[in-house]
Amino acid sequence: MRPLIEDVLDVLREIRSADSAGRSGRSVQDVRLQAVQKVAKGELAKGRFKNWNSAEKSIHDACTRRLNLTVGEFDALVKSWLSGEPEGLQTLLRRYGKSMAGAELRLTARVPIEHSVVPMETVPVTPHSAVLKASDIDDAVHPERRETIVQRIIRDTETARALKLRHRNQCQICGFAVPLWDGLTYAETHHIRPLGHPHNGPDSPSNMIILCPNHHAQCDLGAIKLDIESLRRLPDHVIDAEHVQYHNTIIAK
Repeated sequence: MRPLIEDVLDVLREIRSADSAGRSGRSVQDVRLQAVQKVAKGELAKGRFKNWNSAEKSIHDACTRRLNLTVGEFDALVKSWLSGEPEGLQTLLRRYGKSMAGAELRLTARVPIEHSVVPMETVPVTPHSAVLKASDIDDAVHPERRETIVQRIIRDTETARALKLRHRNQCQICGFAVPLWDGLTYAETHHIRPLGHPHNGPDSPSNMIILCPNHHAQCDLGAIKLDIESLRRLPDHVIDAEHVQYHNTIIAK
């Protein structure tokens, strides 16, 4: 049987690889989720698991529950490691007889990217160029700037990510999971009763459903009503019927 720590090391190597390539603004949680999915896909291809759901759950549990860690605690260790403070992760690995160097988990220094400026080619002006030019081109040269203060709702993104993982990114209306690269999939979390004023819906699983982008847009715009009985549901994801009723009477056109 494959040792537990080997699954953890594979996930950490995928995280390190993503970090070295540049995370492009993605959070540690997003990078960890993608790493878990890539490792699960590899182990599923080897025939270790019977299906995708068991593969993904096993790799996820290897990094959390089976290490006696919460998701937040594991992500905190990873974040510290990627920030140049690997002591916590080193302590964890030593429990299983591993080291950062032996597991090939030392981070490499990032090389700053130098951007070259290439002169624009001079384009001859034709008599029709003034007609063809977009009306906002001149405005874009020196746009007006104003300082503003924006209040944003702080959403529970970890709960939303966990919910998408449990639904395997499958839309609860149509069952479609948007395919990405390397076997990964994509879905969006919709708040049935919107969070902001004047709706003030709760940021909790009972007010969330997982949707494909098309159905998410339709729900946001009130183009469709929801039928709680026809939604694809899980036993541990209970949807509040009052929020569905609110959508159908207030949001839906």
